[in-house]
Amino acid sequence: MNFNFRRRVFALSCAVATAMIGVDFMATKSIVQAQLLPVICPIGSETATYNPPITTQTQNTTVNIQGSVGQCIGSQPIISGNYNFTVPYQISCNNVGIFPTYSITYNWNTGQSTKVDYTFTSINLINGQLILTSTGTAVNGLFQGRTVQRTITLLATDITACPTQGISSIAGPQTLTILGSL
Repeated sequence: MNFNFRRRVFALSCAVATAMIGVDFMATKSIVQAQLLPVICPIGSETATYNPPITTQTQNTTVNIQGSVGQCIGSQPIISGNYNFTVPYQISCNNVGIFPTYSITYNWNTGQSTKVDYTFTSINLINGQLILTSTGTAVNGLFQGRTVQRTITLLATDITACPTQGISSIAGPQTLTILGSL
């Protein structure tokens, strides 16, 4: 085989290998950048149903919580998710926004899931609306190890129902943010 021809084949082989490494590096860079970006789900809602209804007296109540998050950006193909869980709780109209630690498993539109252990909730009352902001960590599934924050605005409820028939449910919009990893 001609020496010049071998050099050209070798040079072409090196060029192809370099291009492939560059493409692989770019794909890896995109994956790493996606892991650094936050995932934001700005549209969602949550409904808590109380059985028996909550009143002014603290009592054992079963709380069924259903929620959804949507229009998620920052982690395609994840665009929406939902959750549903039930917990026994001692509650009254006076402590409706006070939560112990709790877990939520988000079921994503892709069939994947994320379990988040929430360990802190701040409570603010603004214009008759209770705003709850919970912070936690994704402990397994998609986004494991990342910090998660959710904010729920519980819309004004009929507090006058507390001493009479009680409040059987409360609902409001929510947002979800999964912070980028470091």
